[in-house]
Amino acid sequence: MNSLDQIINLKVKITNLLDESVSGTVYAFSSKQRVLALKITSQATGKSPPPPEDLYKIINTAFIKSISVLSPLPKKNQRPSDLLSPEASIDVKKLEASLNEMLENANKKSFKKSSPQPGTAQGPKKSDSGSLASKVFDKLSIKLGKDNVQWQGKDSILLFKEVMISKPYALNKISNAKRTQNSKHLEKAKSALREVWLLEDNIERGG
Repeated sequence: MNSLDQIINLKVKITNLLDESVSGTVYAFSSKQRVLALKITSQATGKSPPPPEDLYKIINTAFIKSISVLSPLPKKNQRPSDLLSPEASIDVKKLEASLNEMLENANKKSFKKSSPQPGTAQGPKKSDSGSLASKVFDKLSIKLGKDNVQWQGKDSILLFKEVMISKPYALNKISNAKRTQNSKHLEKAKSALREVWLLEDNIERGG
């Protein structure tokens, strides 16, 4: 499949950059906002009461590490949209408006909590100050101190002048810049990056 538009109405398993997974049916996708709506259907078990209404989880595609399509798979020449008939009535325009408001508020919170960095010769361009790289850099600077966080090239981040974090800034993208010896700061860097992603995930959920 060439784009996320093609997995609408398919059952998928989504894994984020923290290696956390969630399964559900892709209800909608917005390429403009880079988010998708995942419908999570509650299942009745044993003598438990009937399940509540379906839940809809909004996921920022920038945080997606992998997507696996689950069964039932579409048959040959069958479009994913033919698999399921719509069960819930959702105003897509209202949903997109809600997403716009949520993302705008998240950006405002992120801007308030991030301290601006002095101009450097490296790192993203000034016009990209709201990029994922800049957000991660700013939050790590707050947690570890400005003196311990530097740009390395255009989009890599160097911590304690020893630990390198490369795009997309996942835990498995942390490496020791000084390959001749083990860095004593490696675990501290991993812990700080994990906290940054958990905080960012809470902001995206509107928490």
